[in-house]
Amino acid sequence: MKIPVANIYYLLSYAWDKLEEGRLAQVNADACATPLDLLANLLLGGTSYLFKKGIDRNYREQQAGIPAIKGKLQIGESLQQLALQQGKAVCCYDVFDHDVLHNQILKTTLNRLCRTEALDRTTKATARSLALRFHEVSQVPLTKAVFRQVQLHRNNRFYGFLMAVCELLFDNLLPDERAGYYRFRDFLRDDEQMGRLFEAFVRNFYKRELPGSFQVSREDIRWQSAATDTAALALLPKMQTDVTIRSAGRKIILDTKYYKDVLTRHFGIEKLRRDHLSQLFSYLKHQVNPRDAGSIRAEGILLYATAGQEISVDYPDMIGHQLSIRTVNLNDDWRNIRACLLKTLERSPTNDIIPWRM
Repeated sequence: MKIPVANIYYLLSYAWDKLEEGRLAQVNADACATPLDLLANLLLGGTSYLFKKGIDRNYREQQAGIPAIKGKLQIGESLQQLALQQGKAVCCYDVFDHDVLHNQILKTTLNRLCRTEALDRTTKATARSLALRFHEVSQVPLTKAVFRQVQLHRNNRFYGFLMAVCELLFDNLLPDERAGYYRFRDFLRDDEQMGRLFEAFVRNFYKRELPGSFQVSREDIRWQSAATDTAALALLPKMQTDVTIRSAGRKIILDTKYYKDVLTRHFGIEKLRRDHLSQLFSYLKHQVNPRDAGSIRAEGILLYATAGQEISVDYPDMIGHQLSIRTVNLNDDWRNIRACLLKTLERSPTNDIIPWRM
């Protein structure tokens, strides 16, 4: 699916819920030729901004053999390492410096950019220059678990944006045939990655753009089913909506889909995808709560990301709920994408309805 780089910037900024932080990086997305250029420039611009305001420092625990008692004495380690015979003692103490995990991830990712073939010399030189400024910071072997260990707070929340860029680069910078070098895998071609990104983008877009009278979240739906025991119930798969939108007297369950083709062919005839409809039907059926007026007449929307194909159909009384199929063209101008997403939630007219039958 072809998506302009400028629109990828908006997708990422909303999906990460980092619009303000993205602006501080001061990157002209229109000038970036590829997704890799965009990510590299976001990281370089964000890191430059970070140095202007001062990189983060924090206390961290360090254990070392020193010629004095400091912090907590490690007697076992001191004996094992024969430190006492050398006039030292192994102690565990706190140090206040820049060598914290989020800085380590930044430095490691910058050094990886220096060894990424598809980047131009100027970008690599800037990445190398910024990496050298982390002279007090060590590198760290990157894994998905490492990113989960980062702990941020209100005063260093800008790092959250940079960590999101670093993690996306980590997911898509693959080892090259030459040792120590990397090649970039275009994540736009990975439907699974883009599906998760599109879902997060849509959810956070509505969180930010809808009035305060709307509540936007994910929702866990319980199966309306009985079973012989709790073990049998535990075998049922989890049902969780992509986006649930509530307002006074209205509930919308919106399911996002990232597919190259919205329709499928059945005996040469284009049809909506049966499994997508069935999934949304299950959500609508099992979320009904007699004590919740909004759930009884809840609306279901299947929202497809496309690069040109447009579909807008409504089924006002399907299984007691209104069901709509909508598309948003990610190859369009951003202002049109924004208008399309807001229009998606408008109620459709119910006159001239053709009865639906199995």
